[in-house]
Amino acid sequence: MIISLEKLWNKLEIRVLVMSSLGLQIFLLAIAGFRKHVISSRLARTTTITWHGPLALMFHWLLWLAYLLADYVATVALAYLPGSERTKATLESKTHHLLMFWAPFFILHLGGQDTITALSVEDNELWARHLLTLCSQVALAIYYYLSSNLEVGALRLPAALMFSVAIFKYAERVWSLQRASMSSLRSSMITKPDPGPNYAKFMQEYTSSNEAGLTATIKVEVEKHKGDLESQQPKEVPEETKDYEEVVCKAYVFFPIFKRLFVDLILSYKNREDSQKYFEGLKFKDAYKLIEIELSWMYEILHSKGSVIYAFKNYGWISRGITLVITTATLCIFAVADHAGYGGFETTLTYVLLGGAVSLEIIALGIMLLSLWTYAAMKESNSFNRLSKFLFSIQTKLRSETKPRWSEKMAQFSLITYSLEDKRCLWKCIIKSVGFKETWDNYRYTTYVPVKVGLKELVFRELKNKMKNIEDTASYRRFTSHRGQWALQRKGYYQEFGWSVEAEFDESILLWHIATDLLFHETEKSKSTLDKQSEQKSEPQPAQQLEDNPEQKQQQKKESSRDISQDISNYMLFLLIVRPFMMPAGIGQIRFGDTCAEAANFIQPLGEIEKRNIKKIKNGNADKGNIEKSNAVKRLLEVNTEYDPALIKGDRSKSVLFRGCKLAHQLKTEFTPEGKNEPDWDKMWRLISVVWVEILCFAASKCSGQFHAKQLSKGGELLTVIWFLMAHLGMGEQYRIEEGHARAKLIVSK
Repeated sequence: MIISLEKLWNKLEIRVLVMSSLGLQIFLLAIAGFRKHVISSRLARTTTITWHGPLALMFHWLLWLAYLLADYVATVALAYLPGSERTKATLESKTHHLLMFWAPFFILHLGGQDTITALSVEDNELWARHLLTLCSQVALAIYYYLSSNLEVGALRLPAALMFSVAIFKYAERVWSLQRASMSSLRSSMITKPDPGPNYAKFMQEYTSSNEAGLTATIKVEVEKHKGDLESQQPKEVPEETKDYEEVVCKAYVFFPIFKRLFVDLILSYKNREDSQKYFEGLKFKDAYKLIEIELSWMYEILHSKGSVIYAFKNYGWISRGITLVITTATLCIFAVADHAGYGGFETTLTYVLLGGAVSLEIIALGIMLLSLWTYAAMKESNSFNRLSKFLFSIQTKLRSETKPRWSEKMAQFSLITYSLEDKRCLWKCIIKSVGFKETWDNYRYTTYVPVKVGLKELVFRELKNKMKNIEDTASYRRFTSHRGQWALQRKGYYQEFGWSVEAEFDESILLWHIATDLLFHETEKSKSTLDKQSEQKSEPQPAQQLEDNPEQKQQQKKESSRDISQDISNYMLFLLIVRPFMMPAGIGQIRFGDTCAEAANFIQPLGEIEKRNIKKIKNGNADKGNIEKSNAVKRLLEVNTEYDPALIKGDRSKSVLFRGCKLAHQLKTEFTPEGKNEPDWDKMWRLISVVWVEILCFAASKCSGQFHAKQLSKGGELLTVIWFLMAHLGMGEQYRIEEGHARAKLIVSK
């Protein structure tokens, strides 16, 4: 039995490999682009049944496996070809010739698909390794081909044609990887050196004039721009809904400029003014559409062949057209050739390979033509107007403009929930000892929620308010250094709560997270009261910000400041614990660990009343986790925090648990009117929400562009969207060129 299976495998091995190689290429072409929309995490749960749970985990693991296997299978298949030839040569006189004809197909598959060249940004840095593999594998395939004693006849021409396409495709992949590497990207985006006015010649004329007995004076007129005049000439620009076509074309104009941020290059005041001028008249939904289009294009540059096929005018569709013609010609030549002496199964499989190659080329050409990038390029050059409109209409039907171009999800992580449920037991000690504790925690305690429309609108409104309050060029960078201070000062509460935002950044996040979580569950019992207050006291929105869709109107009404604050609070803690590389340097994880340890010691030991309440759950429909958390919140809020906990506990432990409780108490006290027992919840949550927005924007501006780029292939990150939006609104430390050339004049008089 074993001998028969071995013979069967020896007979089918190369055939199985070639079918597997083609299948992997089809799989990669079909699903690789979905990485922009599916959350990637080492392990992730979700509160709703969507792609962003176990299915997302399976998707990314399958893609990772297919990406690695695609190269491995093609390489192994090339190594098996000589053995397959020797095995079959004594039995079938010409079948081994057909098997050797498959060699260029493996090179073609090593060239990969247009939708994926790199699994992560780090893969682009390995382009030199792929170049070496290209040279070695092509040399090996040609050697096998020439040493197979292939007769002059039907297979020589189609083999030569397929070799030309295969080598071109593989070389194009290496080229794409090289162009997408960070060093190459940075080099390609650096502007031409600007020496400025000829200072030496100017001063020589000045000196010569003085030595000649003339009076020479220098008059300098500094170039004026928006940053100097904005406070003197305030102008309110009405917001208008833009056509989707206009948004796409404008994104095409901005993208070559703002993609520099991903390699930490600087921008000029002219770039800022042009972007601000356009964004001032945008509604928030159109602004986010433009940002998402640009980020999706950046993904294509980093992880697909977009850095090549879209970077050079007409290169993409011309090259795809040529390769399609060659592969189609190869199929036709093989079809009319004499197949006598070839095995029937091998002949059929060759047709499958050729048909697959032609189909993949057609699909690649279709994807490129239906890209928004292609449409914008055609529109800018005023060529193929009818064709561009036709392609754009198909593209919008296949993918609606309202559909997000990233996952539009934000992760959630709760300190109190973690402290309640992370109890010590034997199996947790085991997974900790083998190094899987962090992975398990990420799976068990991380959830994902949709990014609310109200949250996006609030961030956009707050950023535009900052932009309108800018007085000079230095204000642009100064506003990004605020992490709650400006919001508290504007609302008139800095004196009361300034201490909480002047602490270290990771400490501020934990303080406001604890206070937000406590107050969120404290208001759960007063939810109906809060809803009534929200309806009566909610700030009136400008008419141009109202949505035309009645369903969206209703949805925004439901998105209270309380829910938005809770989402941002949990998201910021997730970034602090799970994505610390995207946050400013600090001791956030140490502080989080100490705080969780103190919380566990305080809230995990339950009293008899709490135990009896939890036992009742077995006979009811209540959720055990919610009851435990409600009890924990109640006990924490009962702690007297009149005296500063930091003075009592000292500095050895970095726990901020009861300082967070103190902040919650102060917020309740400050917003409770005289003579009433309940605070003005709606007013309090509006303050908390704007503080969280400022903290979110501060974190976004401090994250390196390379770390933002890293998240594009993992479903995207809200922090990246906010960062790119801030740059378009003119805020950030990337604006270093604040003035143009000085207009110096040499005035000479007797």
